[in-house]
Amino acid sequence: MTNTDNISGQWPDFPIMPTTSAKPATYFLYGLRVRSDLPLPLAPIADNGADLVICRKGLIPRPDGPAPQVMIRDWERQGESWLLHFHNVNGHVLDFQYDVEGSRISICQSYPEWQDSLFVLMCAAMAAAFNLRGAPVLHATSLVKDGGAFLLMGSSGVGKSTLAAALGAAGLSFHADDVAALSWCADRPIVQAGYPRLKITPQTGAALGWPANTLLSIFVTVPKYREKWVDVSALPGGFHDGPAHLKAVYLLSGRSADLNAPRLEVLSPVQGALAMARHLYGQPWLEIPAGYALSLCTRVAGTTPVYRLQLPEGLDRLRLSARAVMTHMER
Repeated sequence: MTNTDNISGQWPDFPIMPTTSAKPATYFLYGLRVRSDLPLPLAPIADNGADLVICRKGLIPRPDGPAPQVMIRDWERQGESWLLHFHNVNGHVLDFQYDVEGSRISICQSYPEWQDSLFVLMCAAMAAAFNLRGAPVLHATSLVKDGGAFLLMGSSGVGKSTLAAALGAAGLSFHADDVAALSWCADRPIVQAGYPRLKITPQTGAALGWPANTLLSIFVTVPKYREKWVDVSALPGGFHDGPAHLKAVYLLSGRSADLNAPRLEVLSPVQGALAMARHLYGQPWLEIPAGYALSLCTRVAGTTPVYRLQLPEGLDRLRLSARAVMTHMER
């Protein structure tokens, strides 16, 4: 999603059309008890308490006027609330309204397919809630091996999800995609579980031998969207649905046609902290203070090894790369 000049971002002042809500259920997501009337791709838990409440406010008309040429995303304070506003290239809007504590999200949108808001809710909208709660999250994918979490971190498009898919196919347990929510135990970082979906391209699935009809549409209204979901519960390692101590961080630095195998470089704690600080989820649109980002990443890098990882070019080397990274994890 690309930021352009802000549009007004105001909560619509035209009538909201009510919609039939599902019976609310409680889920454990990123370490929080989440009470939602939008069904989430998780098993409900028997707990009526809630750290975060998600409710569907209703449908609104599609805005008049031309659609933007690129996705617009706005994040702004509105009195006693915050608004995360999306306006897509089809002219539809999707809004998430928050209380100032980040303990309640109200969803309002102009298209009726509620499942189409799930991906944005589980990633960007949840990251915004954590930011309001004073706990920004890392932009990383997490996998679990022998009870420990390993983070794949890097810029969008660098190959985190592709490598995560190969590691899942090789037997690692999938843990979280894009959003790595941290907590602390005895000054050691712990990664919280996300949800059992991994975003990949059909080309990645084909390289791993997964039939196209086993991949799930992320957006029902955009069946040709270039990325799909794979249900990681069906992978050999399955889904690790609980917290896990962080064992190592891999900072992906791109691919090279000159490599026959992954290249790994250990970073000093200072180098690791500086590199990680650029990869908090939502930078720059959440305007996370640079000092806070560096403080958080210094704390992580002070207790956890951080490696720079460069991969060979080509999906034909994907399984080889996964085996090499797993061997490194075992060390």
